[in-house]
Amino acid sequence: MFDNLSKKQEKIIDAHYKYGTLVSLYNTNNSAKKKKMDAAITDEDRKLIETYKRKPDDDIDPETRLKSKIFEGALIKHGETMFGEKTFLSPASEYDDWINGTDAVLEIENGNEEPIRIAIDATLCKTSERADIKLRNITQNIETLDNKKTEQFYLKYFESRFKNEGIKGYSSIPKVILGEYAEDFDRILEEMKSEHSVMPYIFLKMMKAQLESWFVFVLMVNSQKIDAAKGDIIKPELWYKDKKMRKMYKSAIQSVDNSWNKEKTEEALKLYEKEEGVFGTDDFSIPKYASLVSNTKNALDWICAELETQKKRLEELDAEKIKDFENNEVVQKLESHLERDVVLKYRPIFV
Repeated sequence: MFDNLSKKQEKIIDAHYKYGTLVSLYNTNNSAKKKKMDAAITDEDRKLIETYKRKPDDDIDPETRLKSKIFEGALIKHGETMFGEKTFLSPASEYDDWINGTDAVLEIENGNEEPIRIAIDATLCKTSERADIKLRNITQNIETLDNKKTEQFYLKYFESRFKNEGIKGYSSIPKVILGEYAEDFDRILEEMKSEHSVMPYIFLKMMKAQLESWFVFVLMVNSQKIDAAKGDIIKPELWYKDKKMRKMYKSAIQSVDNSWNKEKTEEALKLYEKEEGVFGTDDFSIPKYASLVSNTKNALDWICAELETQKKRLEELDAEKIKDFENNEVVQKLESHLERDVVLKYRPIFV
């Protein structure tokens, strides 16, 4: 019956035979919320999804791909208990998964304000190269954010767990890659189920490093585009405010030029906090960049506070376990700020 199967087809069957139970356990397609969001997808968008599904993707072997889907489902299943109270981790719609590269959305209660949202791309990688590609895709998307309709910071079909607004689109959602080393798959799943898991701490460190990277990079790209649009022409009444913005932009540019220098990154964050009202005006920011920077800063504030909570929760004995899970190139890549040469080498606009 299976005599004429290709090697790839054999590998797919072997993978499903080996991990079929876990696929059933962590299958997010069965959730009522996801089914509801997927049912709202238009016929036109369904055709677009099918187009993406037909694109060849031979760089991942079937077993790693299947493990990655299981990891994604496990993250969603255990995420709400991992990230503390007043948080929800929901699967993304099929459209936002295939077109915008988002597997899940973390929502955090934010008082009377709009909930904090973080889009998550969950993945398993055999090497850091795939993580590099995903990170580079986000930076390239930042460059074209003001003139591109489909982008990684947009959710087209999403239903908030906090607000009764039905299924709608949300823009300027900061994006992170939460990934793990494929060889650690089995023990990662076990650790995620543990009541005293160290995975929340590791995932939060990834979020912090990446969002700090995006924050200063967005500021830098925004400043370059504003300068390109207006040149040296500054209205006299804006000189003083422009001087404040120049200082913030300079810190962001110096941060990126020095491979996300910690001191300059923190300086840019503090200056933004002080001058957010000025930055939000059309004279100094492009609307999509302004909202993405604001949402990223809100997410960073929550992440920093939650990291402190996680540090208090972890016992001293957990230090070795954390070190063990971090002892691979994939996690180390995702827990670090971006590499300047890798990012700037592929900049599509400013070289």
